[in-house]
Amino acid sequence: MPRHGEASLPALEGALKEALASPGPALTLYLGGHGERGERHAQNYVALWGGKRLDAVRLAGALEGARRPVRLVVTSCYGGGFVEALFAGADPAAGPAEGRCGFFATTADLPATGCDPEPDRFGQEGYALHLLHALRGRDRDGRALPAAELDLDGDGRISFAEAHARARIALGSVDVPTATSERWLRHALKTSEARGARAQEGGREPGEGAPEELAVVRALAARTGLPASLTLVRRQLREREEKIDEAYGVYDDAAKAEDEAARRTLAALLARWPVLDDPFHPEFAELVRCQRGAIAAHLKRSAAYEDYREAVRAADEAEAEHWELRRKAAPVERLLRALENLALARTLAARGGAAWARYQAILACERGRPE
Repeated sequence: MPRHGEASLPALEGALKEALASPGPALTLYLGGHGERGERHAQNYVALWGGKRLDAVRLAGALEGARRPVRLVVTSCYGGGFVEALFAGADPAAGPAEGRCGFFATTADLPATGCDPEPDRFGQEGYALHLLHALRGRDRDGRALPAAELDLDGDGRISFAEAHARARIALGSVDVPTATSERWLRHALKTSEARGARAQEGGREPGEGAPEELAVVRALAARTGLPASLTLVRRQLREREEKIDEAYGVYDDAAKAEDEAARRTLAALLARWPVLDDPFHPEFAELVRCQRGAIAAHLKRSAAYEDYREAVRAADEAEAEHWELRRKAAPVERLLRALENLALARTLAARGGAAWARYQAILACERGRPE
């Protein structure tokens, strides 16, 4: 597939078929762009050219028969839905597929940075910036970092899993990254058993576990000022989520008021100049040219338009408040997920068997390095 090829479904699937036809090192497949939610997590999708969609089900199908491992990196909104490609056909009941792992900027039910109202793109704090820079031994702005902050296993190299841990620690955004190893833990330990594992207390300092998870817990506990306690962190997140829900309610009401004000403004405008409703009307351009001053004067003295401008301001403020609360809650949620990962991994290790071996295989894939 050419570096600047078309982002169509046939082109993508053709490129994957070609890249996976022969044995070789792990292929890293990066999916960015616009993500949306489907009816279920595996149907969350990235939009492609021509109105086509790529979701986890379609992707898992394209990966069937691959003769080399595949490592996904998905940075789109709701990108955590692609974690389901860990399984054959993106179906957990079908069991895990061989040689697949991945990292996702956010969970299946949350948007990612880039959909927020921040207008300064250079001020973005997205997952990809941190992950890709960390793989090069650098921080979000490209400055070199001490090796000890990234090389968590001390082997002198930086893995994808270590860069992923760095992103989870350093992010200043709403992103709540996840990975295939997290998904496998929650699948391998069925619902009741997983609930029991997540309820375990790890004390104020986590014990043994994956170095990546331990680093995340220690750093985010220090950052948030919270102890490494599942109960206390879960309670703190619950309180924050209640405030987020309240703020979203305010924003939703403000957005509806904005829409209503817009309709009133437009109705008054079109009552006088109906042609403005159709920019392709043959008289549209001439009307705007000749009546520009009159239209501006109408809006200047329009009470409906003034109400609309005030509604826009209120909606913008409410939206910004909602996103700010989510941004502040994100490190707490990342801390909680890391604590849960440690507790679940301890439970799975004690049980052992094929499920534990599969977890180790997924970790080995995630701990790979760019080829």
